[in-house]
Amino acid sequence: MPQLIKEIFLVDQDHGLAYGHNRVQAVVEFVNDLVERYYYYEELPPKVVQSYYVDYYHAQVLNGDIDQFVRNSRWHPLIVESVSAGLQAMGVHDQTVLFSKVRNFVERDRSRLNAFLESDYGSSPVSKEYVQELEKIDGDFFESFIAHPDGDEAGYRQIAVANAAWISTWPEVRWVTSEQYRCELDRLAAIVPDLAVRKQRAEENRPWQHKCIDDVVARSGQELLMLTGIERAASASGMSGELWHIVTNRGHHRVMFANREALMLHGEREEIVARVPAPEAGP
Repeated sequence: MPQLIKEIFLVDQDHGLAYGHNRVQAVVEFVNDLVERYYYYEELPPKVVQSYYVDYYHAQVLNGDIDQFVRNSRWHPLIVESVSAGLQAMGVHDQTVLFSKVRNFVERDRSRLNAFLESDYGSSPVSKEYVQELEKIDGDFFESFIAHPDGDEAGYRQIAVANAAWISTWPEVRWVTSEQYRCELDRLAAIVPDLAVRKQRAEENRPWQHKCIDDVVARSGQELLMLTGIERAASASGMSGELWHIVTNRGHHRVMFANREALMLHGEREEIVARVPAPEAGP
């Protein structure tokens, strides 16, 4: 698929995130906004996709270790290649080597990967064994992931810092105001090829959970920034079901699918912020 977008323009504003992560969030929004306008990831500048998926990898691992990233990424080649290339471009050698060990483990036995992806996450013997082996990569994957000479706090943020520093070196980036940014997006949205076909395909392929999350976030009066993880079997606020972790413009929240409803929970608390019907969610 040919690259259609050659330019990179990012909105210059304070996203309220620490450690220079503002620049990373600007890239995440740029990618999300173009995809929402029916561009494909393969049509965007490779470096922005790499930055985007390195941030996704970082968030997934911090939220649920390496097995959550493998599970939720479905080990999609674009995601895996983008993480590998992005970590290397950022110059985080130890992280690049660590991820290569994950690739070697996963890709040497595709049948086990497929069985894990199709299993009941966290409860079936197949899933449990695979998760245990993933988390033992490099001795203890998560310990290696956050290892840093300056301690765990620096380790937790080292990828975000490296990602932001890398973005700062991109000479082609134009930093624009929010108003200019929207105008530029509208310009690109007007030249999307085969727009009607893409809209229909996107609607057909969109998971019902995403639609419910859009609805419940809108009901809460917030803005969805990203999805960061899924727990297929979880308990919260006295209910059991599928739990999605999300980030809005007001921080981390969760969406529980249970009893034919989607319920948005405030951060790690049990407070229900908003709820909408979700007929597909089991009783």
